[in-house]
Amino acid sequence: FDGTHIVSGSLDTSIRVWDVESGNCLHTLMGHQSLTSGMELRDNILVSGNADSTVKIWDIKTGQCLQTLQGPSKHQSAVTCLQFSSKFVVTSSDDGTVKLWDLKTGEFVRNLVAL
Repeated sequence: FDGTHIVSGSLDTSIRVWDVESGNCLHTLMGHQSLTSGMELRDNILVSGNADSTVKIWDIKTGQCLQTLQGPSKHQSAVTCLQFSSKFVVTSSDDGTVKLWDLKTGEFVRNLVAL
């Protein structure tokens, strides 16, 4: 919730962006394969973590997925927590890792914790 928008995750794997004043659904964001386990919204950027082990970066004004944080260094289990700044995304997972990613490029930077 940012005062103008509300985002919600659903068991049907979608994320919906709602207009607070009208109650209308502005966008249905599709791309995850399981339950969304965490989201953070700042300005028009939404970062979502999922039980499918992926993290996605969305533009809620356009409904477009800007990045999927993946590749050989991606999480191997459900993403349990996330937070982001103007430069980085930090994610944690049931796989025992905490990872640092570049917000703009979606590239893996490094493991902060690896158990």
